[in-house]
Amino acid sequence: MITVATIEQARAAKRRLREALAGSQGVTGIGLAPVTAGAAASDAGREPPRAGDEDWCIRVDVVSSDTAGDVPADIDGVPVQVCLTGEISAL
Repeated sequence: MITVATIEQARAAKRRLREALAGSQGVTGIGLAPVTAGAAASDAGREPPRAGDEDWCIRVDVVSSDTAGDVPADIDGVPVQVCLTGEISAL
């Protein structure tokens, strides 16, 4: 079961996740996002985090589903939402 995460907990977990994923090929971004009802958990087939006023998750943008498999479902009880973005480049 995924626990409720405050913004402070999500920020601390984001720093740890960033360190854990440092140098990972295919990770294009790591950020925080409020959990919203009906939000897609990921294109990696995970269940969505539960919704609530104080619920935050970490969003990790990845290039492919191969990379998505390297991202944990949660870190320190904070849910991680994986979003497949494909290649990102400047216009």
